[in-house]
Amino acid sequence: MMLPSPQRPFQRIKGVRSASGIRINEDASSGRSEILGFLRSWSALVADECSVRKPASPDCNSLTPFLIRHLDWLLAHPAAGDFEEEVAALTVRLRQITESGPKQFDIGQCVRPGCDARLFAVHSAGSGKCEVHCGAGHAWQADQWLHLYRQLQGAR
Repeated sequence: MMLPSPQRPFQRIKGVRSASGIRINEDASSGRSEILGFLRSWSALVADECSVRKPASPDCNSLTPFLIRHLDWLLAHPAAGDFEEEVAALTVRLRQITESGPKQFDIGQCVRPGCDARLFAVHSAGSGKCEVHCGAGHAWQADQWLHLYRQLQGAR
């Protein structure tokens, strides 16, 4: 999910050279930050009101089990309704992130003679349509996929 979404292109802010290194999906990164904010906030409430120590590492792997251990206390707390609403809202937001936009899968080298572009299968969540094309623009229709598959297997 951290890979860039083709629906939301990155915009160049300044400079003329293209950026190098890894590019990430900004929505997925934002979702991760929302999860951490949620976990840190509710862990702080538990630690403060139960007089227990928060986990030494404020990350998902430490905070999640901490909250689960204190879930019964949280659900009996006057803020339990707020906790439930935040869980529901966060769940909806994360589903939107994971289910939106096309998913692109690298399936190998283009099989067209002389083409060295990568071949991709793209699934559009909204329309449910799938496409297969390479970075140079060669495309295969659904009735050609089995033949393409055999060509890819032969190339391996």
